[in-house]
Parts: sequence; C-alpha cells; structure tokens
Amino acid sequence: MTTFVANVPGEDIYVATSNLSEPDIMLAVTGFVRSIVVWAARTFLKDNTFARLAQLIRGKSVTELYHYIAEMREFARNMVDMVRITSVTH
Repeated sequence: MTTFVANVPGEDIYVATSNLSEPDIMLAVTGFVRSIVVWAARTFLKDNTFARLAQLIRGKSVTELYHYIAEMREFARNMVDMVRITSVTH
C-alpha cells in the first residue's frame, strides 16, 4: 500500500497555492501540520502504518517519484504473474 500512497501527487499543493503571494508559507504550514499528525499517530495512537503513509503524501523529488513508480510497476507485474499462475493451476 505504501508504494501506491507514495505516488499520490503531493505537488497539488503547489498548483493550489500558485496564485497566492506567498505559497512557500502554505507549504511550510502543510509540512508542519503533517509532521504533528505523524508524531501524534505514533505517540498517542501507536499507529506506525498511518504515520508512515501520512509522511509519504507530500511533494517528492523526481528521483523519489521515479523510485516509487518503479516499485509500483514491479508490484503490478508480480500481481499479474501471480494471477496468471493461479488461473492456470485452477
């Protein structure tokens, strides 16, 4: 699941704030709020899965995005192979 969540475009915040006079402040606030949510999920809810997923929904560098897309494609290939093997054996 983390592979697919990691591909959620965090750049939408850039588009949403592009016509504002100070979009960098909005991005900093968003990152700050996300870090508080991640901390609270780990500390109080003891939910590392949610915390990890919340960390992944953000803007990513091209290298990071390429890495996650490659992971997603590999997962999809493995899933197709597994379905083919399962359908042949039944």
